[in-house]
Amino acid sequence: MLAPAALADEDKMALAARMQIAGQLQWKPSAPVSGQVNLEGTTVAALEDEWTEKDNGYWPVDGRLRLDGFTYGRFGGDKQATVEQRLKWICGQYQQRAGGNPTNFAARLEQLLRIRSQHPPRSEDNFATQPYEQLAAVYQRAGQDERARKVAIARRADLRKYGDLKPYRWLSNWFLDWSIKYGYQTWRAGVGLAALFAVFLVLSIVGQHQHVIVPVGDTKGLHYLPSVAECTGDYPCFYPAGYTIDKVIPIINVHQADFWGPDGHAPWGWFWVGQTWVATTAGWALATLLVAGYTGLVRRD
Repeated sequence: MLAPAALADEDKMALAARMQIAGQLQWKPSAPVSGQVNLEGTTVAALEDEWTEKDNGYWPVDGRLRLDGFTYGRFGGDKQATVEQRLKWICGQYQQRAGGNPTNFAARLEQLLRIRSQHPPRSEDNFATQPYEQLAAVYQRAGQDERARKVAIARRADLRKYGDLKPYRWLSNWFLDWSIKYGYQTWRAGVGLAALFAVFLVLSIVGQHQHVIVPVGDTKGLHYLPSVAECTGDYPCFYPAGYTIDKVIPIINVHQADFWGPDGHAPWGWFWVGQTWVATTAGWALATLLVAGYTGLVRRD
């Protein structure tokens, strides 16, 4: 059983262990440990620590805990931590930046750029992925797949918070988190694509009744200009659903967009042209996320 005394000096080492234990490692300090605890390279069969009514299980925080290379087979004890508490436990490895880590996108990006200007990126990444992978593996072996997924998501999100990511990688990480949770909630892209289809379908119907949709195909040889309001046998009819498929769903082509499109010279024509471009771009982006998520491409590190 490891029960180090609480240390007032945060710079001192409370515990440094590099060992192999065939049995259970018990962490039961009598008070919060403020000194440094290093468990790198330690291997135990089980880890038992108490969390009920104990702030962070009395583990040190703010960069004073070292877990990289610490392996364990399972958790023991009657007062086990939740997955959220375990993730906070892992984050004890990282020192909190001045001002914290804003959750607001603009504020966080501003902070990142400020840090980059004051401290150039280091050549090596200081972010340890092994503690997350170890925790996820323990949950998976216990059949707790939902907890394992939360850990996998948190690993990637915490990389954005504590890792030395360049701005473009930080933005990519944020976008995958916001959109499909790094491929662990790919259904978000499917819902987004369905919502986009519904919105554009409504706009197509409105455009049909407002006569903003006009022929864009070959009308030579016709004695009249085709209209979305009238269907004849000399020119393909306009179908809002088919037009929406052509503009929103990539690859699938029912050839409605080959014959019909928005009139940029009509009143508010710029709006109809613009929303068509936006819908097409968003459709490609959502479809790409959907495929990348289901194939597991975005989960690869």
